[in-house]
Amino acid sequence: METRAETVIIGGGIAGCSIAYHLAGRGYTDVLVLDRGKISAPLGSTGHAPGLLGRNSSSPTMSALASATARLFARIPQDQPALRPVGSVEVARDRTRMGLLAHKVERATDHGLAARLVSPQELGELVPYMDTSKLVGGIHLPDDGVLDARRALWAMRDEAAARGVSFLEETPVLAFETEGDRVIGVRTEQGVISCARVVVAVGIWGAALMQTLGLDLPLFPVQHPYVYTVPLEMLAGATQEASHPMVRDLDHVFYLREHGDRLGYGWYNHRPLTVDATHLTRADVAFPEQGFLDQVKYDLFPFLKDTP
Repeated sequence: METRAETVIIGGGIAGCSIAYHLAGRGYTDVLVLDRGKISAPLGSTGHAPGLLGRNSSSPTMSALASATARLFARIPQDQPALRPVGSVEVARDRTRMGLLAHKVERATDHGLAARLVSPQELGELVPYMDTSKLVGGIHLPDDGVLDARRALWAMRDEAAARGVSFLEETPVLAFETEGDRVIGVRTEQGVISCARVVVAVGIWGAALMQTLGLDLPLFPVQHPYVYTVPLEMLAGATQEASHPMVRDLDHVFYLREHGDRLGYGWYNHRPLTVDATHLTRADVAFPEQGFLDQVKYDLFPFLKDTP
């Protein structure tokens, strides 16, 4: 086991591996990434992410970061890039929402992104299995896409490793070694690893880990549903991760995308359910009987209501 590194990154999910990838690209390769599980099967948010990559944002900085992310994952891994640029649509049921979408088109144009308002008929052509009868229109952003977060993670890990970054799996960090007000190392079951700096990239476990330093991180995880259908006849024979745009419905805080011959969807208008992450070993928890499914609106995709 390695006993020292200039930089230790705790957490081998997409955030930790991205930090390692970008450090290595700038010549900083004395880097060690630690993860409590296996990076080949991420336990945290990376392994459960829906993978929607939207580039338009009210913040020019966030929009630029999203565009840089899209460019990166459109080329790695080389054999099969992690990003599938199928675009996105957002729908409107009334003129008020349509007016908000018109502002989004202006903002996207200001950011240098392609965007246009579309009619219900055009929405039906873009997403042929969506019921557009109650819509007045929408917005189409052709440069958005859907991401395979795990493939993106592995690509960054492999390129970072090729440049000299080290990775240790199944090595949870138990505590920090400190000297005065500085962290000088991390303690694991295999021993202490000394370092000049530590990056904490453990996602939902961040607050619990920082408490070992006496620091209160204002972060707490909540349960959020993401549902996969069984294989669907209308998508049978799919050869791509996705072929049609992902869909956002902000009236019902609902989103949907394709996963080959299945659909995946999630929504945020459910009651919040907090989670104590202290003793969680992975980011999936039991699906609650009440509180999630009773808030789903199926009007755009009525077939989902009876789809296993």
